[in-house]
Amino acid sequence: MEVAESTVLILFFLLPGFFFNLFLYQGTFERTELKKSALEQTSALLATTVLIHLYTYVTILLFFPEWKINYRSLVSLFKEASNKSLWSHEYLLDTSMYYLEVISQAVLGGFAFRLIILRFRLHRRIRFFRLANRWYYILTGEVAFFRENKSIYDIEVCDIVYVDILVKLVDKNIIYRGFVMDHLLREGTLDAISIQHVTRRDMTLENDNKDMAGDDTIFYSLPGTQLTVLAKDISNINITYLDLDNIEDIVAKAFPDDPPKSPTIPSHGIVYTTTSPTHS
Repeated sequence: MEVAESTVLILFFLLPGFFFNLFLYQGTFERTELKKSALEQTSALLATTVLIHLYTYVTILLFFPEWKINYRSLVSLFKEASNKSLWSHEYLLDTSMYYLEVISQAVLGGFAFRLIILRFRLHRRIRFFRLANRWYYILTGEVAFFRENKSIYDIEVCDIVYVDILVKLVDKNIIYRGFVMDHLLREGTLDAISIQHVTRRDMTLENDNKDMAGDDTIFYSLPGTQLTVLAKDISNINITYLDLDNIEDIVAKAFPDDPPKSPTIPSHGIVYTTTSPTHS
C-alpha cells in the first residue's frame, strides 16, 4: 500500500511537467514523436517539473507574500505518504491551493514558451529549441532557414512546398508532383504525405519508349482533392521551397539560357529519401 501511495505522489509531483509539455506541443508543434530514450525523457520531465515548482515558489514569494502556504506540509506529504496524520483538511487545502497555482503556471508556461519559439523563430538559430523529428522542418520549409543551411538554400521566404515523389510499385516507377498539404509521422519517421494539385508520370512507359525520355511535359493530372502516399512506397522525394514573390527570378536562375514558357517549377536540387537527406 505504501508503494502505491508513493507512486501516486510521485506522479502528482510530476504533474506540472506533464501539463507544460502538453501545452508546448500543440498547434504547429503537435506533430512530434521524439526519438529519445526513456531515461532522457524522464530526466527532461523531472528537470522541467523542478523548474516549474521553483518558479512558482519564487513567484508566490515575490508577488503574493500574503499568501501563506505551508510548504513544510507539502514536503512532509511527499516524504511520509503513509503518515495518515498528514492527510488532514489543512494539509489537503494547502496542497490544493499550491497545485492550482503550479499547474496554472505550467499551462501558461508551455503555451507562452511555444509562442516565443515561433514568434522569434528561435528554432531556426538555436538547435536546443528544435524538435527531434527533422521531417517537420523538411516538409514545412523551415529547414531552409536554419543558420547552418543559409549557404545551401537561396530563398528568403517559403510560401509553398512543392514535391516530386518517386513511388516504386510492383511493376512500375511513378512520379507524383504536387503541393504539400499535410504529413504524418510515426515513431520518429515519415509515415505518409498528402499533396494537392497532383500530376502523375509513369517512368516505366518512358523506359519502354525512348522518344519520351527527357520530355518534362509528360505529366497527367489526377482527379480528387488530394493524394496521400505512404512512406513505405516512396523511394525518394525531391523538394522545392518556393517564394511566390520571386518565382520569376527563381525560374530565370534555374533556366538562364532558355526560360520555359510553361509554369515549370525548378528544383533546389535537394533530394530526400525516407531515411536520410542527401544533396544531389
